Amino acid sequence: MADHADHHHAAPAKPNATTTMGFALFAGMVTVIVALVGAIRDSDVILTIGLITGIASIAIGVLAVLIAKKKGATTRGFLVSVVLGISGIAMYLLVTSV
Repeated sequence: MADHADHHHAAPAKPNATTTMGFALFAGMVTVIVALVGAIRDSDVILTIGLITGIASIAIGVLAVLIAKKKGATTRGFLVSVVLGISGIAMYLLVTSV
């Protein structure tokens, strides 16, 4: 009887994001960590690395969306990668403009 209920009431699995979106999310997480370290150490070099990884996070995220749309896959994670990238860029602009 339990098998019958599992068969009829199972929730559909959420589709996974593409591997490229995983790279975008990873670049976004690296951006936040690098930007925080750069802000704490007040290092323009580290903040510049954060800026570059932030831009890369957004660019890879856009590329991942284009690939996912072409394959008919999901675009989960795009907004997160963009927000993480923007946070690194904002940290660069805030710290270097002072």
